[in-house]
Amino acid sequence: MAGRNSQGIHVGSTSILMVFSVLCLTIFAVLSFVTTNYERKLSEKTAAAVLNFYEADSHAEEILAEMQKMLNANPEPGLIDKFYAQFEQEDFLVSSLEDPMNFSFSFEVPIDEKQVLHISATVKNGIIMVNSWIILSTGSWSVDNRLNVWTGE
Repeated sequence: MAGRNSQGIHVGSTSILMVFSVLCLTIFAVLSFVTTNYERKLSEKTAAAVLNFYEADSHAEEILAEMQKMLNANPEPGLIDKFYAQFEQEDFLVSSLEDPMNFSFSFEVPIDEKQVLHISATVKNGIIMVNSWIILSTGSWSVDNRLNVWTGE
């Protein structure tokens, strides 16, 4: 009688071990699949963000190249005003055009709905010198105070 019980216990423990092993492997496979899916989505978002940035960067470089080309041609002051008028959609701001070869300007190129590329530069003797080339957030930020955090009192 003792022999029968010991055989049943060994067969049962093997079955339980196999079920547990299969269950663990199934859980790890599902977790691996879910992680892979999230990583793919994240890499697609990252690629889109990088593409948007480089498109805005390229557009800003084109604007600066056009400006430098125009400044190299030594234009009349009236032509400079006309030239800058075409960039009004870029939020183009010029400090003063009293001297067409020495002034400061800044403009923004949209990257996406929440960011712009802000460029600030100075023209001295007809040569453009970039002062800043930064990404700015256009979204509003508000403090979230919904959590009751313990302050130690």
